[in-house]
Amino acid sequence: MGSPLDVGKALVALLPLLVGLAFGRAGLIAASYGSYRQSDDGIFTDGAMIVALLIFLIPFAIVTSKKKTIPDSWVDRIALACIAVEVLAMLGMGVLNAMGATSFPLRFGLSVVCTITASGAMFYWLRCMKGTGTVVSVLFVFSALVLSEIELLISAALPSVVGIFFAGILAAVQFPCMRWAKGRTVAYSREKLAAENAFPGFDDHTLKSRQLLIVMAVSIGLLGIVAGFLRGYPNARPSRFMPARASLISRSPSHWQSSQLPSRSASAGT
Repeated sequence: MGSPLDVGKALVALLPLLVGLAFGRAGLIAASYGSYRQSDDGIFTDGAMIVALLIFLIPFAIVTSKKKTIPDSWVDRIALACIAVEVLAMLGMGVLNAMGATSFPLRFGLSVVCTITASGAMFYWLRCMKGTGTVVSVLFVFSALVLSEIELLISAALPSVVGIFFAGILAAVQFPCMRWAKGRTVAYSREKLAAENAFPGFDDHTLKSRQLLIVMAVSIGLLGIVAGFLRGYPNARPSRFMPARASLISRSPSHWQSSQLPSRSASAGT
């Protein structure tokens, strides 16, 4: 197993991919999930994702049935198109929010487009990770997650419209990240990034086991169902975080004392 210094060097080499993945994910959540101001955005979150998954089944079925791979040149073009459309969809949703438009077909359509293109961009950044070691891959994904969460925290603190535009601008940073990554292709070779073999107890044979992959997929699906119920508990509506917290903070101690007076008098009368 490689030293922590070797793993750190590998992560530095993957920095453009890490930034691209983080900003692509944050763009999706800022536009379709409400930047964590609430548990989700209802039909614009889960409904858009269901439509996106159904659309993704089409190219997946074609590639699987014909057993063909997509050429690298086409992968780059698809990634550029996904990033461009993701940014445009986010800016469109920001304009809708700024105008106060409530058109369901338009907003839902933009949510679907943003979900598809942002997912496609994330697929691209993860595809660039082919051949890396297990520890490096895990640290890469979680580092991108942390960076995206920082962006979402800032976005949630801003007004809704400003937050979407802010995330949209950062999503556009994926373009220079692609160019940055092209100049560092040598750094993505397996020899430089496979700083270790795997986690203790795992080897190449285990990680390629079909049974393990099936169990992991089913487990993630079950966790997703639980998370879906929790997001809509108890009335199938998104749970808002920011307004509730603000209302609690805005209430003064005198408010809480006065709210207790009727109950005390009632108890004394009984």
